[in-house]
Amino acid sequence: ADEPFPKGVLERQAAGPDGLIELDAPKDGSPSGPSPLTLLADYEQVLPTHPEYQSRFEAVLDRVAKDQPENPRVLGMLARRKLETDSETAVPEVISLLSKALERGSTWPPDYLLLGDLLERTDRPAEAAKVLQYGLNLDPYASSFYELLAQSDELLGDRKQEQEILQIGLQRFPEDRWIRDRLKRFESPKRRPQN
Repeated sequence: ADEPFPKGVLERQAAGPDGLIELDAPKDGSPSGPSPLTLLADYEQVLPTHPEYQSRFEAVLDRVAKDQPENPRVLGMLARRKLETDSETAVPEVISLLSKALERGSTWPPDYLLLGDLLERTDRPAEAAKVLQYGLNLDPYASSFYELLAQSDELLGDRKQEQEILQIGLQRFPEDRWIRDRLKRFESPKRRPQN
């Protein structure tokens, strides 16, 4: 874990036009680099801590969106960008983009979380529950799925299903205060002993 890079690796490598250092670049200097989709994923990962890459991310996203407009990962990224730039007025278009991403085979759990949340907020809890359940099957270790799914079940009036999903969530996340507090609503009131 604390092994240094081989001697000279960082001296002979310079950041490319994308701002990244390719550790295994060809020694002859021929162009290589990550695929545009990989580059998008890389930028998306570093953006929360390095916002200076935002313009590069946007440029690559625009280029890839033209080349691969049906790619589920690209559709999800376009949806997030639309929501960030246009906020609430963009919700119908964002729902459409995310629905299309899922139809095209997205397996990225944040797409399911965002779509489920937006469907719930637009009073479509039955659709939200289906999306969230599918997302939960993809990533059963994301506590947000349990929380949003419980809220959808509550909106649908399905207390039994809400309690079941919360109990499963509590088994996976015993430290989750929100789930614990929500489950308390299902406890029967304690009787006081009569004298």
